[in-house]
Amino acid sequence: MATNVPGEVVAFSDRRLKPIIYIYSFPSLTRKIKLKGDILLDYNLLCFSYCGTYLASYSSLPEFELALWNWEANVILCKKSNPGMDVSQMTFNPMNWRQMCLSSPSAVSVWTIERSNQEHHFRISRKMIYILCFTQLCTAGLRQATCTLGVRRVIF
Repeated sequence: MATNVPGEVVAFSDRRLKPIIYIYSFPSLTRKIKLKGDILLDYNLLCFSYCGTYLASYSSLPEFELALWNWEANVILCKKSNPGMDVSQMTFNPMNWRQMCLSSPSAVSVWTIERSNQEHHFRISRKMIYILCFTQLCTAGLRQATCTLGVRRVIF
């Protein structure tokens, strides 16, 4: 599910074979559009750009597909199958809708949406793998745990 407060819209997909993304106006809850892609099982993540015109979707198995929609025109502008990681979070750069950040428990990647005439393409700008070393020390009777977090960053 994704929301765009300035645009007063909410997006969600159903959980079935060949799912559909629905976009409704909010708070009236009237359907604005149905987006039909070629995903087989499920959309894991949906995210609106800050300007509200664009919607990014990320699918689960078997495609692992990142797609950019102009939802108002009901068009997929570009898509990239298997970006290389099982994404758990996705967001647009609030200052530039042509930049996105995708993250998993072990990596963060920054994607750029490039445009040539009317064609759009995803290009990975930078991928960082974070190796996390997390230890948690709990003492009986304490409500908060003391946490130590060590991060080693590898950029390629």
